[in-house]
Amino acid sequence: MNEKILIVYASCGQGHKRCAYALREALNCSCVDVLNFAPYLFKLIYSQGYRLVSGSLKWLWFFIFQITSFSVMRNLLSLFHLIIFKRFLKFLYSHSPQVVISTHFFSSNLIATSKERGRLNLKNYVVVTDFDVHPLWIAKAIDTYFVAFPETGKILEKNGVERKKIFVSGLPLRKGFFKEEDRESLKRKFFSNDKEVLLFFSSDTGQIPFLEAVLEKLKEEFSIFIIYGKNRRLEAYLRRYVNLPEVKAYSWYENIWEIMRVSLCAITKPGGLTVFEAIKVKLPLIFSSYVWGQEKYNMDFAIRYGWGFFAESLDDLIRKIYYIRDNKERIRERFPFLVRDASSLIKEYIYTKISHEEKNC
Repeated sequence: MNEKILIVYASCGQGHKRCAYALREALNCSCVDVLNFAPYLFKLIYSQGYRLVSGSLKWLWFFIFQITSFSVMRNLLSLFHLIIFKRFLKFLYSHSPQVVISTHFFSSNLIATSKERGRLNLKNYVVVTDFDVHPLWIAKAIDTYFVAFPETGKILEKNGVERKKIFVSGLPLRKGFFKEEDRESLKRKFFSNDKEVLLFFSSDTGQIPFLEAVLEKLKEEFSIFIIYGKNRRLEAYLRRYVNLPEVKAYSWYENIWEIMRVSLCAITKPGGLTVFEAIKVKLPLIFSSYVWGQEKYNMDFAIRYGWGFFAESLDDLIRKIYYIRDNKERIRERFPFLVRDASSLIKEYIYTKISHEEKNC
């Protein structure tokens, strides 16, 4: 276990956590949830509150997203976080890592504020898990920003970040995404028929717009995967399909790259890591919902390059499924030819920095 490096995420949505775990897999170091250092009430508010607001109160999320763009509000939030996350800072003081990599701005901003006050001396790195950059990701005492695409780096530059602090690495994915696996062999692992496969991939709250209607209309024509998350009502509804071999439903599937590789397309929401995983396996995406702000930008990014689509209604969703089926090879050609292993690139970058500093000591 490498004690010089610490990875930190916040359990506000699954993407930050999945990204952190992919890095932990590569770097063999400790990985912690910053919310575990907050008082229980605040942990509950941040984790469950995010799911509620982004799922059912999208107008409130839009308000929060906009108001935290102002520096006055960000400064107040920073001071508030110094109070509720003081146990996290004490943890850093006692463990003294050389490098901290954050996949959420909570921890990177806390560290940046403490560095500016002379209380911490470490490298403060952050992986920006969306393609756009909200001002909350930006702080003077962040040493390097690892970003998915050059476009993300340009947004950082426009917001005053020096180019030398930006490293276009891609987003860290688990090792399974880089395995070479035969699509037909994988498909036979799940289904005995030759039908095209649809993947319905829920948000963290398990919301999947149009699912029930699509199942009734398309269950005879397609094989269908459903990842329903923590939605117990949907889980109960899906029990009626338990004996139907063309429908496979899971609350979660660990080796998600297997399901993604065999699917014609995924119907989901545009979380940054989900979109990047789809890019790696060249899986077209249909977005049936999104959260205003970073997810809107992620969706627009995918649509702009021709492998993402937005479904405005049930009929529109079905039309787009058929369009992808009839044009699947042409759509797959629009994906980037090569997606590099970001975890390995970040690992090499960090080890080089550590080695350079030790030589200069």
